[in-house]
Amino acid sequence: MGGGSRAMRPAGGLLSAAGALLALTLAGCRSEDPAGDLAAAAARPARSAAPTAALWGRLAAAVADEDDGLARVLVERLRPWVETAGEAARLRAFERLLGGRELVGRLSLRLVSEPTERRGVHRVVLLGSQSGVTELVLRLPPARLSQLRRAVNAAGGQARDLGTTNVEVLSELELLPGRTSRVVLTTSEIVLDGALAVRERWSLHPLSGEIESEGEVYPAVGVSVEPCERVRLADELPLAPVPLEELLRYARGPAIRTPALLERAVRLSSTRRGEALEALAPLVATWARIDPERVDALAPALRWLTGTGQSSLSPAEWAELLRHAIEPPERPRLDFDTEGSRALERGGRAARLSRS
Repeated sequence: MGGGSRAMRPAGGLLSAAGALLALTLAGCRSEDPAGDLAAAAARPARSAAPTAALWGRLAAAVADEDDGLARVLVERLRPWVETAGEAARLRAFERLLGGRELVGRLSLRLVSEPTERRGVHRVVLLGSQSGVTELVLRLPPARLSQLRRAVNAAGGQARDLGTTNVEVLSELELLPGRTSRVVLTTSEIVLDGALAVRERWSLHPLSGEIESEGEVYPAVGVSVEPCERVRLADELPLAPVPLEELLRYARGPAIRTPALLERAVRLSSTRRGEALEALAPLVATWARIDPERVDALAPALRWLTGTGQSSLSPAEWAELLRHAIEPPERPRLDFDTEGSRALERGGRAARLSRS
């Protein structure tokens, strides 16, 4: 995947394994063994003694809220009250989903950028490991590999290029205990073409699939891969990182020159961009009210630090953007498909009512 804009096919729309699974569990299948059901019922107290409908609702809500500890407690509370084969399948499906979540939680998947012997050329590599004691096999549909490239020149002008392709690296990924799997995804060359700096970010976006452990297969939902980034600086710039304090000192200074400002911004370590935004956010909020021209002068550096492609933000809009940039993100919700999603919403409402 090299430079230049291009349109490539997006990842195919596949049904979420978890959504289909939960839709099945909430469908209420009929029993195919009435005699066995009667025998099981005789060994339990009368069904009216247990609030099974409320428990099912609370279980669905706990799963939707990703409160797996509570969900496992509710599974055990429901187990003695399972009367039909349909209910047994429903409970087993919840257990499989929880088991899959536990296994996915053991995974550590990340992209890294490795330099090569050629200047400006690097490899994008997937590293995978897990914290368990048994082998895991991840089987997911083709994942979308994205390459986002941003370039900035000394005058503050920026260019943006996005490319995507599908890769099957996660279709059969074996992860052994205590070992790291390494898979080369692609090789990329960062071309400056007159830019002061070019920033290339790679990300992998898995879909839901399956994960196997000790011969048992579970749903694999919410698998994430940590992205990677590489920055190439113009040959005339020093390679040594600029201290954050130097960038802040210049931002507060009496006069801001765009080339000098950007030199400090692009040489700031990528690991300190978050700190820079946290430090600049209250300053920009103040300057947006009393010195908006200063915010306009800072805008090229702010675009580089935030990664935004917007070039016409007002000082007030920059203040708002930085305020949101430093806020902790909300915990993402599960994205179940259609019937599973609606059933979980109904179960969640029922559980909330039962707790109120």
